[in-house]
Amino acid sequence: MLIIIKDDNMKEKTIQTYDNNIIYYKHKRFNNKNKPTLVFIHGLSGNHTIWNNVVQYFHKKRYSTIAIDLYGHGKSSTVKQKSRYKLEYFAKDIDCILEKEKINNSIFVGHCLGGMVALIYEKLFPEKAKAFVLIGTTPASFVRYQYSLMRYLPSFFYKLTTTIIGYATTPFSRKNKPYIDFSKLHKHNAFTIVYYDLQTTSLTAYAYTILAMLHYNMKKYLPAINRPTLVIIGEDDKVLLRKSALDLHKNIRSSQLHIMKKTDHLVPMRKSIELAKIIEQFVRTKV
Repeated sequence: MLIIIKDDNMKEKTIQTYDNNIIYYKHKRFNNKNKPTLVFIHGLSGNHTIWNNVVQYFHKKRYSTIAIDLYGHGKSSTVKQKSRYKLEYFAKDIDCILEKEKINNSIFVGHCLGGMVALIYEKLFPEKAKAFVLIGTTPASFVRYQYSLMRYLPSFFYKLTTTIIGYATTPFSRKNKPYIDFSKLHKHNAFTIVYYDLQTTSLTAYAYTILAMLHYNMKKYLPAINRPTLVIIGEDDKVLLRKSALDLHKNIRSSQLHIMKKTDHLVPMRKSIELAKIIEQFVRTKV
């Protein structure tokens, strides 16, 4: 089993949120007012370690960073109420962190679910963030943008299935689960990574987070976003159709699109340094 190797350059922190839950994050601050703070938000399951290599790249460039374990993931709180897994609450958790750290120059970097949370954050807290990097993210429920034929199944089928799984597995959820360093899995296939996902994240949290993602829809709000936005998708993404990135790019007028060659949905793991350089170029020229 792969256990996390601590990054001694970042401070481990927690915050007690507005509803008395604990959110875990790692933070490194540089005394450089001319550079923004990069806020990294991981995707479904896993934890903040998916960004380890990207974060280290930016530390060498003296960018301050925050990497978060979303609610129900990693070392953050996990509870049994499915309502707490709404993406709006994830966004509020992040705002609590930024308020605590007195950060007002943030750029959100989100992968898949993390990108959805970033867009929800912009809706709830307009123009607090300076810019967005959305990697493998959709404008609405991922069912509409699935690569497989399963996208033709009715949405209620997914909602019913995830609700049943969430309720059925709640009594068996273990709070203390292995904490895995996902940055070490960059050469593993998708099936192995899903196995590790389920090792580190309870099935209850997994199911209820998917349920929240099924209710997500930002299509009507996207044209109102006027912040610089970089939309990224892997050329070989087999989780989402490329249409997801094209729709984001089309509807966010201030956006630019980048298709990363020879990589799949797990861009932050597969092409971490290349990704970091693309983000750095975006930050330098657009923000």
